[in-house]
Amino acid sequence: MAPSRDQDETFDMTTTLNAVSLIIAVIAAGPTVEVRQLSGQTITGTLVEMSATSLTIQDDDAAETVLETSDLLGITPTDTSPTLVGQGSDSGKESKGGIPLVLTDGSRLWGSAIAVHGTVVTITPVAGDPPWKLPGGALASVRFVPSSPKIDEQWNEIVAVPRSTDVLVVDKGDSLDYLDGVLGDITEQTVQFDLDGEALSVKRSKVAGLLYYHSKGAEVANAVCRVHGRGGLLLMASDVSLAEGAMHVATASGMQLDVPWNEVRYIDFSQGKVAFLSDLQPEIERWTPYFEARQLPTSTVRYYTPRRDQAFDGGPLRLGGKIYRRGLAIRSRTELVYRLPGEVRRFVAIAGIDDRMRPQGHVQLMIYADDRSLLACELGGGDAPKSVDLDLTGATRLRIVVDFGQDLDISDHFDLCDARIVK
Repeated sequence: MAPSRDQDETFDMTTTLNAVSLIIAVIAAGPTVEVRQLSGQTITGTLVEMSATSLTIQDDDAAETVLETSDLLGITPTDTSPTLVGQGSDSGKESKGGIPLVLTDGSRLWGSAIAVHGTVVTITPVAGDPPWKLPGGALASVRFVPSSPKIDEQWNEIVAVPRSTDVLVVDKGDSLDYLDGVLGDITEQTVQFDLDGEALSVKRSKVAGLLYYHSKGAEVANAVCRVHGRGGLLLMASDVSLAEGAMHVATASGMQLDVPWNEVRYIDFSQGKVAFLSDLQPEIERWTPYFEARQLPTSTVRYYTPRRDQAFDGGPLRLGGKIYRRGLAIRSRTELVYRLPGEVRRFVAIAGIDDRMRPQGHVQLMIYADDRSLLACELGGGDAPKSVDLDLTGATRLRIVVDFGQDLDISDHFDLCDARIVK
């Protein structure tokens, strides 16, 4: 028997309501994230609440866990495109197109247009979102000239010059020049500039960039985390919260904006809590070849010394099927000694033979706090990555030795991923 019209309408209405309810549920649900704690533990779930001090994660059984941000290393959204462990895969690259801007707190962003009127800066995002507003005192630099090796070198030299005034950087085609003075309003056509008391209206087409002077006494709020986004976006956030389909960020320099979750690559809470070995200069960095030689070429020694934040082939560190942004690539036999930065608590890392070499490679790993042995083990290409979590309380030096294993030095591409000292 065919359904009646009333039954059809009821079915259609039920289907529509179910579809609407599903859409609402999807919109209401927070992003799926992986939260990495200072302890080394990882929690995956839906982010339902977030602030500068805490966040709430809900698992598949709807159970909620509240975490203090002071105990976190970082947050990675997992429902966007694949990213590196520790940061987005393209976060170090500049956005293609747009005007690069740097804020006084160290934030980096790109806009398709910029205007300054009085004490208000208006930036039009490259993606065409609503304009961003920020106080004029938040700008550190604006660059209009395209990137090239020669221009980049000249720009960096100008930025590095100590000064007590604003700077107008002039585009001379194949080179840059600059003038000291006071910057004023900016439009699409002109930049107002006071040069020794003379008011100038400079064509934007002649301007390579702008550098703003800020006295050392100028206060900038502390950042609770660093938000890394697609295309090189970096926001030094003094406050964060959830917004509909986005992350609301207040930067330490006073800017307010919403970053869509599919643009967020990594939220870094490690600042002031950890020191990554790849950021530290070792007191001793010594590589010894398996077959001793009286004098090796400098290029050979340079090749075999540890690589920071990259593997020996120049690509990212790969261990256990994951890609890591931070860490060291080490060949046997290598000795590293670090002076510990003040009072520290632990040394944490993921250790193993790089995935590219597996199942080859075999090393002996030894770690010391001063003269005290903390770890001695063997790691081969057939072994699972090893979690390292060692007590450094009271120590002044960290010594790491990666020695030859069972196969001489063949395929001994050893990775110490996310190697960090926890304060």
